[in-house]
Amino acid sequence: MTIEVLAKVDIVAEALKQLGIRYEDCYPEFLIEQKIPSNQDQTILIIPKINILEEDESYFSLDSYILIVDSNTGIIKNKFFESKRWESDALFLDEISIDVPLYQVTKNQTAFGVRVRHRTQSQPNPYTEESISLFLPVQDKLKKILDNFITHEYSGEWNMICEGESTSSKKVLIMSTHPTNGFFDIKIDHTITERTTFKLGEQDCEEKEEAKKFKELLVYTNNTYEILKNKVSEK
Repeated sequence: MTIEVLAKVDIVAEALKQLGIRYEDCYPEFLIEQKIPSNQDQTILIIPKINILEEDESYFSLDSYILIVDSNTGIIKNKFFESKRWESDALFLDEISIDVPLYQVTKNQTAFGVRVRHRTQSQPNPYTEESISLFLPVQDKLKKILDNFITHEYSGEWNMICEGESTSSKKVLIMSTHPTNGFFDIKIDHTITERTTFKLGEQDCEEKEEAKKFKELLVYTNNTYEILKNKVSEK
């Protein structure tokens, strides 16, 4: 009895071959693969091709290839490309991640998210920003239906010991079942938190915190999700 052992396909190498891109022309830190939980036969790939890379890497620009490939063969099923999609300079590109499970944007269609985080490297004046983009498979392409929507933002100023102020903004996306132009609205739970730290006496460092909550809404119009201008405060 002969047992045939099939070698595991390197789906990244196969995808790069189809794109005509060498591995050494990619920025490996942000080369990511993630199987779709609801369909293990498909894998989402992020291929960050170097467009500009300064010698000390203080600045670089990456072309984005976002793909859905066959998990077994690496054959590309859906593709999105954008030149100079991601940049890193004073705002340092810290992380790129794939956001699953999927977003149910219509009764029969699901999208996935790509999150990108930037930050400064300043300790006295820290700043962090995270955004999400949503991608929907359409025929052999991926359609971007939400572009760089900021879900988290943090800024602060402090004296490196105790005294300082900071503001944090966090937005959580929740799919609704109410459609606008054929696509379900996306509810946003928005929390803004302001913190102040200060000295109390010689040794103690105290903190005050105030949080405000808001409701917002993303609706599908002009082939993309856009936020409604009105913001409703929670009492």
